[in-house]
Amino acid sequence: MGASTNEKQDLAYAPSAGIEALQEEPTILDLEDGQFLVERLLEKRVRRVKRRKVVQYLVKWKGYPEEENTWADEMDIHEDIIKEHESASVLAP
Repeated sequence: MGASTNEKQDLAYAPSAGIEALQEEPTILDLEDGQFLVERLLEKRVRRVKRRKVVQYLVKWKGYPEEENTWADEMDIHEDIIKEHESASVLAP
């Protein structure tokens, strides 16, 4: 059973924000697993943390304004969203 393009864009990520932050902002969650929905990935960066590389993506969250975009570790984002972002980046001029 394959996911459509729109479903792939709506895959979720669980940020480590505190409960207080969640109560002040609009909450758009995947009701099945309680994770925030990713609208799109904007940028990629690699950071060094204690001698290891950590890949992060700047995430535009569905239902949140641009000011709420945050960096999320690659391991916390669904692989289909990353694959779609990477393939779009390769095709961009």
